[in-house]
Amino acid sequence: METIWIKDIKADRNCVTYHLDVSEGLVRYFSPGCEMFAEFGFDISNIPKSVLAVPVLSNIMQFAWLFDCLVWIEEVDQQFYECLPKIKRGFQEMYRNYRFGGSLIAAKVVNNDYHAEKESALLFTGGVDATTSFLRIRDSHPVLIDTFGWCVDRDEESRVFEADIAAINKFAEENHLQTEYIKSNFATFIRPEIVNKYLNKRLHNSWWFGFQHSLAFLGVASIVAYYFRIKTIYIGSSYTFGQAVNCVSDPRIDREFKVASCNVVHDAYELSRQEKIRMIVKAKEDFDLPINLRVCSFKEENCNHCEKCFRTMIGIVAEGGNVNDFGFHVEGNFCEALAAFLRDNVKELDKDHIVFWRDIIARMAQNYNELPDKETADYLTLFNFEKEKRECLWRYYRENFFSIIKRKLKGIIKRG
Repeated sequence: METIWIKDIKADRNCVTYHLDVSEGLVRYFSPGCEMFAEFGFDISNIPKSVLAVPVLSNIMQFAWLFDCLVWIEEVDQQFYECLPKIKRGFQEMYRNYRFGGSLIAAKVVNNDYHAEKESALLFTGGVDATTSFLRIRDSHPVLIDTFGWCVDRDEESRVFEADIAAINKFAEENHLQTEYIKSNFATFIRPEIVNKYLNKRLHNSWWFGFQHSLAFLGVASIVAYYFRIKTIYIGSSYTFGQAVNCVSDPRIDREFKVASCNVVHDAYELSRQEKIRMIVKAKEDFDLPINLRVCSFKEENCNHCEKCFRTMIGIVAEGGNVNDFGFHVEGNFCEALAAFLRDNVKELDKDHIVFWRDIIARMAQNYNELPDKETADYLTLFNFEKEKRECLWRYYRENFFSIIKRKLKGIIKRG
């Protein structure tokens, strides 16, 4: 049976480094050196090793279950150890036709209970989900936690992370909140491109989306929770009850996560994305809250040109809001900008995304009399997604015919 041994956990001031000994059959799935690190904004030297074990195990255990291997470790927090079978059961419910094996063997299981001194922490990026959760729990004055997990080494700089920090600091200052930032290589030390080849064949999913991201974020956030004695970590739901999506950030998984005296709430799962946007627009109107949404992944600011930006913007329009008041910037006529985007990009919208767009269009019809921008509502009401998608694809193939043929020929030659 293949094995992963968490050989050493080394805390050096504000950084913890994990050294793994991975058996031969699994080593190709890990980056050279088989090391993971997490860097915090405070000294972690006095945090027990059994708690410091949680971030690495939050990335390794689902891997072990997928590949039916044993994970060995010297010590682990009791609450986390006891929550693992429940998290594993959540994955098994999600992927009913796949048998998850593997297990954790710990030499020592340690109780690390504490008396809570702070009510809540919130995983916060400034997106729609996180902002909605903030509005729901703001009276508890949550500690805002943001993580950059795509480092290769500790010295790596990221302009995107710097932009995140600047925006979140501004939001925190306006709302009198504490912030904590974490750097890690958890998204790169397991090689997603290699694991994905295995997962795509068997489960039609990816490592990051289907198995890693929320557990990775909660794993490092648990160290913040332990240090500041936080009672509950909130993570905003990515999807809504009734949507059949095999995503690791699911209440069956997130809400089972526990470390020491800290639990997790998978928040606002009962709300659709449009209902979340409605709450955000109303909060700005009712309380004059400064809200600048950040929805563009891996960019320093909203690009105002991608599908996610436009989908969020029309959601704001559907609630009677002005997109330029919520962190977006569109010059001139919004409806014309939207029409130009759809003309060139409607071909990229799959069935799942079109469902989101139609939900927003239905809200526009429902809220029509309250809309300052009726032009956009009228345009989208008459927009035929299937017809426009066919025409967009036809234009694309016609305009790029020779480059498509050239690319396909290169692929055929490369394969043999």
